[in-house]
Amino acid sequence: MLKKPTLVTISVLSLLLAACSTNQRYKREINGNDNYLNTPPLKKLSVPEGLVMPIEVDDYYINPILKDGNTGKNVDIRPPIQPLASLSGSYAYRDHNSVVLDAPSSINIWDKIPAILAGHGINIQSHNAQELRTAVTNVTRVDDDISHQASYAITYRNNGARQYMTVNLISLTANGRDIMGNKTENQRYSVDFFNMILLALKKIEMDQTNTAPQL
Repeated sequence: MLKKPTLVTISVLSLLLAACSTNQRYKREINGNDNYLNTPPLKKLSVPEGLVMPIEVDDYYINPILKDGNTGKNVDIRPPIQPLASLSGSYAYRDHNSVVLDAPSSINIWDKIPAILAGHGINIQSHNAQELRTAVTNVTRVDDDISHQASYAITYRNNGARQYMTVNLISLTANGRDIMGNKTENQRYSVDFFNMILLALKKIEMDQTNTAPQL
């Protein structure tokens, strides 16, 4: 039963490693013929003088399509990233720019986060009992060619029975360009960071379970 979580851990943790020098575009683009992009646009019907045309019916009207965004090989086909609720009895969801964990208080996650971040080379800018902020760090995914830098805020709340951790992306740049307004990239890099923490916490939970005395 331990093989499946291990495979998931390896796969997700690899997302935040520095990108290799080789081109990763093949992981994002459609493999196929995009000659459809060369289709000529529709032209307005020119009716000769004296010719009576049938009455127009809206059911058959073809609306002009305006190109907005990437097309062809520049289309990014990567699916959205979902937050992992890897801890026992936990729930995880994304709410706008925040990723939230709702978990039982059986494992104290807050005290373990600084060590998890240090293990991934992520420096802490500030830290108190309710909030931790990271310094700007390189978080480029292996399926991106462009270097990405991000900073995060992690907030924590515990009501005794349940504990709640919220991850917010504070800044996101690509090659020095601010891309916080890109909702797709915002989701990828906030959820990836959240999942990195959750998988590390899951490993701690599994280690504690394996080393607990058998009754």
